[in-house]
Amino acid sequence: MTNANPSRSTPSSNIIQRLYPGILVWYALVILALSGALLLVLAWSIEDLLLREARTETELFAKVLAAEFNQDLMHHPVSSWDEAYHEFDRLYQEYAALMHALALKVYDENGYILYDSQAPERVGQQDQAELPKIQRALAEQKTVVRLRPLRPNEPLTRATSARRVLEAYVPLPERFRPFAVFEIYIDATPYLDASRQLQVRVATTLLLGMLVLYGSLVLITRRAHLTLDEKVRALEEAHQALVRLQAHKANLLRMVVHDMRNLLGAILGYAELLTTPEATADARERHRWLQSIRQAAQQLVAMVENIGDIGRLEEHRFPVDLRTVALHEVIPEVLASLGCTGSDARCRVLLDADHALVRADETLLRRVVQNLVGNALKYADQGAIWVRARAAEPGWVVLEVEDQGPGIPREHLPHIFEPFYRVPGSSGPGTGLGLAFVKLAVEEMGGRVEVVSEPGQGTTFRVWLPESSNETNSV
Repeated sequence: MTNANPSRSTPSSNIIQRLYPGILVWYALVILALSGALLLVLAWSIEDLLLREARTETELFAKVLAAEFNQDLMHHPVSSWDEAYHEFDRLYQEYAALMHALALKVYDENGYILYDSQAPERVGQQDQAELPKIQRALAEQKTVVRLRPLRPNEPLTRATSARRVLEAYVPLPERFRPFAVFEIYIDATPYLDASRQLQVRVATTLLLGMLVLYGSLVLITRRAHLTLDEKVRALEEAHQALVRLQAHKANLLRMVVHDMRNLLGAILGYAELLTTPEATADARERHRWLQSIRQAAQQLVAMVENIGDIGRLEEHRFPVDLRTVALHEVIPEVLASLGCTGSDARCRVLLDADHALVRADETLLRRVVQNLVGNALKYADQGAIWVRARAAEPGWVVLEVEDQGPGIPREHLPHIFEPFYRVPGSSGPGTGLGLAFVKLAVEEMGGRVEVVSEPGQGTTFRVWLPESSNETNSV
């Protein structure tokens, strides 16, 4: 079977190639969408968490001021609102720096300003805009905190660079009911800056994590793509091999039927000549006819045996008896059976007697040599045929059969050992089973076979067989 060509594309692999960039884009879009959603959720969660902490601290600060004010009133009662104003101012100056307080206002239950750290001139005025929030704090008797931006016309805007403030309304109780409300402004900038810094760190970590995830997905997808492409190529090559095999079997069937018809026709033809009463052939002619019948029958038997033996070798059911075999004895006998005697100038044998012992099945080995030499005789009409046996790499003996025939085109070499395969345009007889048998038989004996050929320069088959030492032979 041919080796896969990595550069060759198939319809299925082309589909995978087209889908692969789309999968990567889909990964990127999903990860971007997921990252954006996570960033939004985390940004909101972080800001909400820090602002919740800021609200808690603001509420605590307001309660501390209220408690301190009531404590001072118990020990140092004030007789006028002027004294109360100064007490508020003292408390504010004492605690403002601790809590990033920007301003403090004190309202009575009707919304009149009792103290204003930023605009003392407004003391005694009623603030209608703040009245609903004041009344809510008094009614619920709990601190109300909200985050809001500073308005351009506020006095506080000119006194600070803060853009957003936490505004707390704290009821100031007197005995059993609240009688006033603290309005405290806390700079939200430190909390918002901390929120942004934390958001940046979290976003950076998240983006790096997403990049790592994307890279991992790309690598996993790439590996899966390559594996899938490999499997698809293997399946398509197996399918193509099956198609070729079916075509070869169909060709074989046609050739076998054709050859059998010719051989059977020859047998029947000569048999009819022999049994016809009117035949006037002499004994010598009759003997020649009988020899032709015998040769045709032998060819039929050999054809059937080859088909059966190849099937058993492919399924490893062929009985193999491995023992020491002397090539310098087997090769001359096989050549003689093929008509290559010492007087034939075409057949030349070179044997290394010291390394002519191999570990093989003698019957299979004889058929291997017979197929290779017979193949060379069949296709090399002119020129010498060399049969060599020599030592190769340690532990191996190589048997070479070289002819000076027309050679085999390079594109057909990978298929030359496939069952039923014949080089297109070859004129010699045969079913394409001989070389397939050679390869399977050699591999079953633990060896390997290779072919080297160039058109017009002949062909060389090399069979590598395990070496058997003299000690093994004597045993």
